Amino acid sequence: MMENQVKGTRRRVLVVAVVSQKGGAGKTTIARNLAVAAGRDGWSVGVVDTDPQGSLSGWHDRRAADTPLVAALQGPLSDAVGALSEAGCDLIFIDTPPQQHPVIGEAVAAAALALTPVRPSPDDLDAVGPTLDIIEAAGRPFCFVVTQATANTSMLTETIAALAAHGRVAPAVLFTRQDYARAARDGLGVTESPGKAADDMAALWRYVADLLKKGHKE
Repeated sequence: MMENQVKGTRRRVLVVAVVSQKGGAGKTTIARNLAVAAGRDGWSVGVVDTDPQGSLSGWHDRRAADTPLVAALQGPLSDAVGALSEAGCDLIFIDTPPQQHPVIGEAVAAAALALTPVRPSPDDLDAVGPTLDIIEAAGRPFCFVVTQATANTSMLTETIAALAAHGRVAPAVLFTRQDYARAARDGLGVTESPGKAADDMAALWRYVADLLKKGHKE
């Protein structure tokens, strides 16, 4: 049985689940880019690709660097997480599928932190409820991440306020930028090249890292 800190022979491994039952919210973008940012910050990082579309695994195939390690789901989630732990990872992101799937609950239950990406739109806000139900049932800490946003819009302000009524919202907003598509095409993380997207993602990683460090001390 997995725990939110996977016990190994020498250390504990922190798990972050990126979850949303709304398609197109940006889960894969967050998982791979935070993984790269964390690796550049000195963590040994792995990512579990549980999405049947395999977008994260495809990105990894295009990537020249060996890290982060990526494990595609081929059996129980605990096996994939355990394999990355045995390979030396001390931080593991789980990229989850958009539709209802048992692995989402398993990923949240295993996580030290769940990240829930939400686009600033009425449809995305309406879809938050089922994801929150899974997180609250597992009793895990979580944080909303606003993605694909347009700056200085009323919808962005309204989305942040609506989400804040239900839980923590990351202060780092991920705005719509072409750098994400270019980095995905080239097998890169946006933080590996200078730009506004790199700044956005670096700020999100700093916030997530702070949450993980605080939780690890508790």
